[in-house]
Amino acid sequence: MRRILTICSVAIGLFFLSGCATTTPEIQSKMTRTISLSPNLLQNKVLFLRVTGTEASVLNLEEPLKEALRQKGVKLVENPDEAKISLHINTLFANNLKEAANYKASLIGGGVAGGMAKGYGHNSGDSILIGVGVALAMGIAEHALADETYRAIVDVSLRTKTNETSWSDEEKTRILVEAVQMGLKVEEAKPTMETHVIQKISDILK
Repeated sequence: MRRILTICSVAIGLFFLSGCATTTPEIQSKMTRTISLSPNLLQNKVLFLRVTGTEASVLNLEEPLKEALRQKGVKLVENPDEAKISLHINTLFANNLKEAANYKASLIGGGVAGGMAKGYGHNSGDSILIGVGVALAMGIAEHALADETYRAIVDVSLRTKTNETSWSDEEKTRILVEAVQMGLKVEEAKPTMETHVIQKISDILK
């Protein structure tokens, strides 16, 4: 697991901002890999959506994401057997770097508790650990800027129906969002991160 966290940190750390807070918000977001759907699926967008997240996330994505998808012409269904597309969104981490450092200390000091994730199953501990590792990629959590730098790390997994009973292999990507501003508070950063994450996800179904 230590090796996984190191690789994640090196690979993703280059994306983030340089670490200079300003009086105006500095926001970046990206998707690590583009997911493209075939034209026939985009004409018949029947989707089963699953949204999960760890306790290391302040984001509330499910309802606003559903609304954004409906605006893209997506039909949401409760039964995956009725869907043509299955989409799983899992937020690994979304908060400031000070909180990431606190989670890291508690996880390392007390071990990773399997119940710390909300709705994520047996990989909950790994999910938090990876998310925190990525969030701390630039290693500035001990500085004053740590509580003004907010990061969201969201995994996206998509599968499509190949016939009436079979599904394709998972296509996976990761959404990264960073917001930096002097004096930035969680109640201000939260909607900004949510908007950027939802936009990236809904664009897959455009």
